[in-house]
Amino acid sequence: MTMKNLVMPTALRTGNRPENPKTEALEQVEPTLAMHNLPYQTALGRPYSIDQLVQNSTLGSFPSFAVGQTFKVPTTAKLAQLDLWAEARVIDNLPSPSDTAVAIYATADNLPTGSPLAVSDTVKIALVGGMHRFNFPTPATLTAETTYALVVTLAGTNQINVGLAWGDPFADEGAIEGSPGRMVSKTGFDLTFKAFFTAVSPEPIAAEPSGWLEERLVKKHYYSWLDQGKQRRRYVSVKKVGAVTQMISDRCGVEETLALLKVKSSRSRL
Repeated sequence: MTMKNLVMPTALRTGNRPENPKTEALEQVEPTLAMHNLPYQTALGRPYSIDQLVQNSTLGSFPSFAVGQTFKVPTTAKLAQLDLWAEARVIDNLPSPSDTAVAIYATADNLPTGSPLAVSDTVKIALVGGMHRFNFPTPATLTAETTYALVVTLAGTNQINVGLAWGDPFADEGAIEGSPGRMVSKTGFDLTFKAFFTAVSPEPIAAEPSGWLEERLVKKHYYSWLDQGKQRRRYVSVKKVGAVTQMISDRCGVEETLALLKVKSSRSRL
């Protein structure tokens, strides 16, 4: 099996965390993309989630033995929150320390690599198993159709069990396990989780400052430009098509091109 090197977070951020699982929903998160099979159609700019909620087994996670899950997002998005099924382990009839965080990694050959893209806050896992909420103070922007990995992160004497499903219900990706920095695929298994994303809208496309040339009907060319937010156009004679094309290529200003065509824009009349 192929193994990849990755850098585990050096320390967990600790603080006052609730003892019980947090299950409140991210406001207005929809739709849910369960058991995902890409591609999906999602509304650009709207929050959404992906999940694998089957849980029919558990897998121990320790500082010396990490577990995780690979996943993809349908659209470029920021990972805001993650719910993970987990329970504190019982050792000598006592619950073990269970301070836990989740780290997000890029992948190579479907295994985590490099330094974390984002690390969640630290959550104390309850003795009774259930979904626990992890928030990301500095969310990572994840690129559409790219495989990432979430890795359960523990330090010191902390250890937990995480929810696991056998039978590969999350068909596109899968569970991973191994010593920190040297993980391998756990074929046929998936973690029980739900991830909440805030979609990222693309950067607005700036208006072409030089205008553009349109061919309408047969061999009739028009120079088009934006004038106070409205599209304008002017017929370009055959003799001037070459000159206008060159001016657009040279990114000459609209005013200069209109001067060639002997047209005044509303800006020049102000």
